[in-house]
Amino acid sequence: MLVLVALLAALPVRADAVPLADSLDEAVAVSPELEVDVGGALRYNYVYRSYRDADADELGQLLFDTFRVNTDVGYGPISLEAEYRFYSGYHMLKTGWVGVQASDEVLVRAGVHQVPFGITTYASNSWFFQLPYYVGLEDDHDAGLKATYTRGPLTVAGAFYKQADGPFTGSSLASARYSYDVVPSRAGALDYGSAPVEEARSNREVNQGNLKAVYTLTGDAASAEIGASGQFGGLYNDETGRMGSHWAAAGHANLTAGPLNAKLQLIRYEHDPENPAGQDSDFIVFGAYDFPYKVAANGTFYSAALNYSVPLDGAGLISSVNVYNDISYLDKDPAGYTDSVQNITGVSVGAGPVFTYVDLVVAKNHPFSIVGEDFAAALAEGSDEWHTRFNVNLGVYF
Repeated sequence: MLVLVALLAALPVRADAVPLADSLDEAVAVSPELEVDVGGALRYNYVYRSYRDADADELGQLLFDTFRVNTDVGYGPISLEAEYRFYSGYHMLKTGWVGVQASDEVLVRAGVHQVPFGITTYASNSWFFQLPYYVGLEDDHDAGLKATYTRGPLTVAGAFYKQADGPFTGSSLASARYSYDVVPSRAGALDYGSAPVEEARSNREVNQGNLKAVYTLTGDAASAEIGASGQFGGLYNDETGRMGSHWAAAGHANLTAGPLNAKLQLIRYEHDPENPAGQDSDFIVFGAYDFPYKVAANGTFYSAALNYSVPLDGAGLISSVNVYNDISYLDKDPAGYTDSVQNITGVSVGAGPVFTYVDLVVAKNHPFSIVGEDFAAALAEGSDEWHTRFNVNLGVYF
């Protein structure tokens, strides 16, 4: 906390902190003013699950989701953003970076920030995200340096990440973090929930490079963001002392026509760990939210997120209504693994500081729409069972 206060006092920033300046030169010439914006959110979930017998008797459950604190600071061409989250039994930093607007076209950030991969900020509309999120390929945050160049319709981002974003405070070995990353894990139920592996896993992400390019086409009533992304990094195994590798590539399009929006993605990913001799390499262990689980080491994602923004007259309590359907599919490479699919039909409603997601999830082999022995194997071996979850996320944002 003392470090954060010191940063706020010494570095605070945001590139748009001087609204009267039309360029970076003007922003530097004008004496900047310190701008600090502190906010947060408190959220709860109401859930009703087909796979939990007690939900039928109890008519579902009301569960604490998260409490978070956000800080945005601006001082001329320098900016700072941080967000810390508290969950039941664990807490972590989601993002925390310092940025400098090096020129009118170039913004540089250092710290924990969103990885430039795929459609950003989100490739989804629902509270659950799409399946790629659960293997660190949507809204991923890592620790490193990122530069973004924007000129006209072209945006190019390059980044180097020395390591992932965690771990922070929780009961697992290394999974108390916001973003899903390859993590080391203990053997047995203490760290692996209800589906333990026989041996510990020791891989972790290091030295990752990212490159993303997006070109925006605009018309009178429609726009299209067409892009491609790639990343390559190391997987260091603490037990063998050897460096493996991982990579992912994506093609993506974000299309808008009036109130309609479609986000389309194709992602290929592969992991090549340097495990001890004889250790199964068909799966890799990922972790976040204080839970690790198995994921097919190689596979291909297909996802589509469709949204209709209901026109409102601007009067009344309701400020936004969106109706959407998000579908994603994971085609797993290992023989004998059952593919994963997730379909979410929902609506989100904004009313002043209150924002609500109402989602109906129908999924096969999604780790957070099942329980029991299938949880940790859902994105790996999987099963042929389908499950349904009705979820209402109610949040107050301030």
